Amino acid sequence: MEIINEHTKESRLEHVKIQYDMLTRYCMKCKVQGHVEEECRVLHPELKLENTIENYAKDNDKKTGENNNNDN
Repeated sequence: MEIINEHTKESRLEHVKIQYDMLTRYCMKCKVQGHVEEECRVLHPELKLENTIENYAKDNDKKTGENNNNDN
């Protein structure tokens, strides 16, 4: 950062270290926020299949639970 003295018009350069409290996760492969390369479905297509199977199972559990509640 350049700092200019208003009275003498002299300038000097100061280095400022910036530290963020929290950065979002970012994938350098697909350029999407929210995951890192180890979790990237572009690099690891098998993760997409696993996620699809898990979501299908969860949806079935929800539907089964709804059906059981309607029986009461």
